[in-house]
Amino acid sequence: MENAPVTVIAIRIAAPGTPKQEFARRAEALADAELALPASKGALSKIVLYFPNETHRDVVEKLQLGLPPVCALARYEFASDEARLMLLANPEFNRLSGQFDPLGTNTTLPVEIATYIDQPSVLSSGVTMTGLMVMHVPTRSDNYTVLAHQAADLHQKLKPSIEEFLATPEAQRVVANHTVFQMSRVHQFPSRAIVESRGNSILTRNQC
Repeated sequence: MENAPVTVIAIRIAAPGTPKQEFARRAEALADAELALPASKGALSKIVLYFPNETHRDVVEKLQLGLPPVCALARYEFASDEARLMLLANPEFNRLSGQFDPLGTNTTLPVEIATYIDQPSVLSSGVTMTGLMVMHVPTRSDNYTVLAHQAADLHQKLKPSIEEFLATPEAQRVVANHTVFQMSRVHQFPSRAIVESRGNSILTRNQC
């Protein structure tokens, strides 16, 4: 497990009043700066950023999913769990994260990945769109192990609905990939001191 690549998801919600374009520019600058650190070489291979696209606002409203705030979702690809933990303990890496939007909210966590469908041939049919849904389990616990197992329980409850949806002719025709990123039960979390040094994180305070 320690030598296997690790995916980490970071959810960053901007401080109230932050312009969308300004937040996106700063998120991109943060990713470039993190990748450019000497300590990241060999440890962090890629950062992929996702921003809300209001072009498809009507689709979101029809699905009654709720419009997202000014935010960004970042996917980090680490060489291994050991490399991830060493980089998270690096003062310069933590300084970059801690200084990014200190009045905003961020959550960063390693994930387990479950891919339900992967049919790249669908992508050749025209314009593509990536859809992301973030699901939060209300809890009063701030224990990482408890939170991870609650996330796993939610995934298992959703699994029949996911499989039923993906079996429909419509989904088979247009869905190229459907992947669930679930809070990891197997990877280590950094110390609370490191988490707290990286800014206002949901995982540093009780949930309600």
